[in-house]
Amino acid sequence: DAELHSNRWAVGSPQSARNRGLGRLAPKPKLHSAHTDEPQVSDRCPSADRTHRPIVVTTRTIAAWVAQTTMALALVSVIVAATVIVVAVAAATAAATAVCPPAFAYRDSQTGMGNFADALQAAYPQWVARFDVGPSHQGRDMVGVRIGAAVANNGSRPELVPAMHIIANMHGDEVVGRELLVQLACALASAASGAFVDTSTTYTWLEDDATAAATLRALAHATDVWLLFSLNPDAYELGPQRRSAQGFDLNRAFPDPWVSSTKSCATGAANQYPTEVCRIKSWLDGQRFQIGMNIHAGFLIVVYPHDGQADGGGSNAPHRAPDNDVLRYVARDYAARNGDLAGYRGSQPRASRPTTPPAPDPDHGVLVGTEMFPIYGGLQDFDYMVSESHTLHITFEVDNPKNPTPHDQKLRHYWSTNRDALMHYVAHAHLGVRGIVTDASTGARLVGVKVDTGAGDTGLSVFTLAPHAHYFRLLEPRTAPYTLVFTHPEYLPLTVTDVYAHFGMMNTTRLDVALQRAPTAAPTTTPSAAPTSAPSAAPTDVPSRAPTDAPSRAPTDAPSAAPSPAPTAQPVCKCGPHTNFCNNYGLWLPESPDCVCDCVRVPAHLVGKVDECCYPLPTPRPTRSPTTSPTPRPS
Repeated sequence: DAELHSNRWAVGSPQSARNRGLGRLAPKPKLHSAHTDEPQVSDRCPSADRTHRPIVVTTRTIAAWVAQTTMALALVSVIVAATVIVVAVAAATAAATAVCPPAFAYRDSQTGMGNFADALQAAYPQWVARFDVGPSHQGRDMVGVRIGAAVANNGSRPELVPAMHIIANMHGDEVVGRELLVQLACALASAASGAFVDTSTTYTWLEDDATAAATLRALAHATDVWLLFSLNPDAYELGPQRRSAQGFDLNRAFPDPWVSSTKSCATGAANQYPTEVCRIKSWLDGQRFQIGMNIHAGFLIVVYPHDGQADGGGSNAPHRAPDNDVLRYVARDYAARNGDLAGYRGSQPRASRPTTPPAPDPDHGVLVGTEMFPIYGGLQDFDYMVSESHTLHITFEVDNPKNPTPHDQKLRHYWSTNRDALMHYVAHAHLGVRGIVTDASTGARLVGVKVDTGAGDTGLSVFTLAPHAHYFRLLEPRTAPYTLVFTHPEYLPLTVTDVYAHFGMMNTTRLDVALQRAPTAAPTTTPSAAPTSAPSAAPTDVPSRAPTDAPSRAPTDAPSAAPSPAPTAQPVCKCGPHTNFCNNYGLWLPESPDCVCDCVRVPAHLVGKVDECCYPLPTPRPTRSPTTSPTPRPS
């Protein structure tokens, strides 16, 4: 019984048969009946001598084991991958949280601003990239961040995406602008990523944060935004003080459209512009911005071109720019959205203003530069009239004092009162009309097509830009239509009427056109190629704007062209060195055989000093008679 109940002897076991004398074929004894009360022991689960049972491994067993192992490994892989993703998201969230929202505190130029730019890029790598304009005179980084669509496109500006810039801290002791751009950078970057972070508690933008986040996200995804924290980092560290380490007031040191200079940025030149001026000049010349701003302090006011008079004098009469309408519009809009400016004229320091706001004024807090006081060598006129970018540029004076304390309360106040205005100013890069110009027969994209407004409207010419052959014509929103005129030396001009510039954020009009090749034009093998004389370092091959009644560069920045004849006789234009654009907005004169030109209508003080042309032809063409020239556009 002990043997039977222990089930030690299985059927076919030699040991079982031998011990019981039943031979090898002895049947397995019946252990229990169905009615027994004794415990039943399964013969399939030997308890004592498990090792004595033979182990049978079949193909099916192996397949089942492999399948189970594979499933287990797959499950482990999924768990590991999920863990990695969770850790990465947590790390990214922690990095973003660590940098945004930024503290309201002043940051030193070298490590503070540089570390912030690096941290913001690390937190939002898809949307943010640090950039450096170059070292200052004392070797400090002139650092900023680039945010938006171009960064997401591997640093290349996508088709029909406008670019804009904001520059702060030109004077080292005017510090608020640096921190406003830090806050703006976080707001844009976080909105672009879908996790909007803001520190404004006093004012709301577009009524609520949810709407602000959605709009900012769309804005960041559709704009190429450059924010330069400090143009003058040396002066900030040395004092802060107004003047640069070389002793220059940098807002009186840029190449000027109204006053000639013998200075140069050329390496080894005896009479050079300040280091920081040359850095900014090189940066702006290498980009094609549509709109820009620089931030100062000491007054509470918005100023727009021109800063200087055409005769170089000191008159306070308003010297209005060709794009006065759209410049005035964006300046008024900034003032109207600024919490401190609303209702005030703003042309005097805050402490001197009346406590009771005057009656509403459409120009509250807004002046043409010369109305405030004429300056020469300023960044605003340089960027608009002289740089190859030809940017619509305004200046915002935050308030007085320039370096407020306590830092936390004052900086928080300035961000709250300027957030709305700054974000809307970024959106102004989308004003007006934009589109792509192609060859009507081949579909090839055409670079270098000039886009002007028709009779009755003024403004600097814009051109279609490489590589996309897109243009951006910033116009004041209005109910009346505009007329756009598209011209190219090898194509028939095209006039498009009833073009509207709409109100509303990012409400741009899209207008693509196709030009017919002129019957007498010499064919070119690459109609979409850029003019061959454009600087190779520039990301685009033609300038975005042509200046009006001023030189396109400082007269001595490059070797001077031969003086033009006296204005009593119509001169023949020649291509000036390092230029591919024209200074004229009203006078069309004969061509030389090697270029197409709108010659400069030279101001009296520049007669004999300027001789520029639009751009050289790909191949020489016969000189056109003055009698067949187009009708002059009104100046």
